[in-house]
Formats: sequence, C-alpha cells, structure tokens
Amino acid sequence: MLSIIICSINPEKFGLVSKNYTELLGDVPFEIIGIHDAQSLCEGYNRGITQSRGDILIFCHDDIEIISPDFYPRLRQYLQVYDVVGCAGTSHLVASNWGFAGDPYMHGTVAYPVTGDEWPSDRFDLSVWGGKFGGR
Repeated sequence: MLSIIICSINPEKFGLVSKNYTELLGDVPFEIIGIHDAQSLCEGYNRGITQSRGDILIFCHDDIEIISPDFYPRLRQYLQVYDVVGCAGTSHLVASNWGFAGDPYMHGTVAYPVTGDEWPSDRFDLSVWGGKFGGR
C-alpha cells in the first residue's frame, strides 16, 4: 500500500494533487494523508508518518503534477533496487529533458541503492512538474 503524505494549507492545490494521484493509481491500494496545519514540512511529514499505514511512503508538496502515466509500475521497479527514490524536475521546461532548463530552474534527483554495492546502469526518468517527490 502507498501512503501519500501531503503538507498543504491550500485546499484547491490539495484537491488537484489528490486528484492527480487518484487518476494515476487507479486500483492500486493507497491513502492520501493531508497535513493542513504543519509547523514545518519536517514536523508535518513526521506527523504523516505516524498516521500512515503503507509500506511505501511518498512525501510531496501540493503544487506538483505527475505526468508519467506509468508512474506506479516504474516506482515499484526502482524500489526493487533502491531504498530511497527522489524525483525532481524543473519550474521552467524548455525542452524534452528537464535538465535543459539550467540554473536556477533545475532541482536535483536523489537515489540510493539498497545494497550499496553497485549502482544500476539505467536511470529513473519520471516527468514531474514542480515540487518534490520521495518514497521509502
């Protein structure tokens, strides 16, 4: 089960990102945990963890749109290799690759291998608009 933890003080943005996940995940078991009064992102995400029931946790902002239709299968595939997957994108898309946006629009990606012994040769490319994405 996926637990999607979203810190949001904006009901409209929270509704849009929740709808995006609902459309992407279809029949996949998931829950959306909205934290609407967080003192900080860290405090809000930690509170969301205590409420979560999923074995995979996604922490995200309320201002993202995931546009990859194969988001969940790819997430599962890469969680077989990595403990932590972090996806990021750009706020200024100028070409087919978010990296072409350049400074100051690029936002990094993070991935750690499960074993620490070897990095897979393939990359986890996921189209993401704005915000942050992560999983455990």
